[in-house]
Amino acid sequence: MLDLPTKWYPVKLKFLESVECIYDKDALIKESRGLGLEGLNDQRLRDLFKTINENIPSNIKFEKSNDNLNASVDFGLKWIFKLSLLDPKETTTFLIKLNFQNYANVNYSQYQIEKLKDDLKVKDAYIRFLELNFKLSNGDEAILKYKKNNKALVNSLEKFNEDEWESNLNKEYANQKSKLSTKSNWKNDLENAISNDWIFANQDYTGIAKKLNLNNDNDKTKEASRSKKRKRSVDEHPAPQLQTNHNEPQGSITSPKKKKKIGQL
Repeated sequence: MLDLPTKWYPVKLKFLESVECIYDKDALIKESRGLGLEGLNDQRLRDLFKTINENIPSNIKFEKSNDNLNASVDFGLKWIFKLSLLDPKETTTFLIKLNFQNYANVNYSQYQIEKLKDDLKVKDAYIRFLELNFKLSNGDEAILKYKKNNKALVNSLEKFNEDEWESNLNKEYANQKSKLSTKSNWKNDLENAISNDWIFANQDYTGIAKKLNLNNDNDKTKEASRSKKRKRSVDEHPAPQLQTNHNEPQGSITSPKKKKKIGQL
C-alpha cells in the first residue's frame, strides 16, 4: 500500500448523510489523467464537485453486489462509480498509516512548541536587559505610561512563565470550545487539522531534509548573486564627489568677487 497523501481537502456534498467529504487532490488529478481527462486543476475540480452536487442527488441509482456498491448517474454524461469494501488486512494497514500520520503531526507540533518556548525565553531575557538599561538611563516613567495605556498586554509583557502560560492557554481554549456543539468542534478540528501540508506525515525525513537543505542553498546562492550585482552597480556608478579648490586652505570657503560699480573705488 502506498503512502497516504500529506494534503487533504474538505468538500461539502449535500446529498451525503455526512456533509463533509475529504479527498486527495493530487490522487484525483492523477486518476483523471489515467482516464484521459487532462488539464484538471483547482477551479475545474470545484466546478466538477458543484456539478456533482447539483445533478447527482436526483439522478443517482445504487446497486449492491456482494461487497461492492455500484452507483450510476446520467445527466448527459453517464458515470459509473464502483466502491469496493476493503478486506480487513487492507483496512488495518490504512488505519495504521493514518494513525502514524497523526502521531507524526502531533510530535512535530510539540517540537515546534518547545522550540518556540526556547526562543521566547531568549527574547525575554534580551527584553529585560534592554528594559533595565532604559530605566537606568531614562527612568521608568515612559514604561509605566505604556503599560497603563496597554492594560490588555500587561500580562504578556511580564517575564514568560511556562506553567502560568499553559494554564491560561488551557482555560482559554476550553472556554472557546465549550461555546460550540460537539459536531461543530469535530468540523473545526477536522478543517484546522488538514488546513496545512503534513510534510512529515509519512516520516520521509531524509528526503525532506535533502529538499529543504537544497532550497536553503539555492536561496543563499541567489542572495549572494544579488549582493554581487549591487556591488558591481555601485562600482560602475560611484556617487559624485564634492570638488574642492586645492589652492585654498582646507575648510575655507571662497566667495565670488563682487563687480565694482562705475565710479566706485
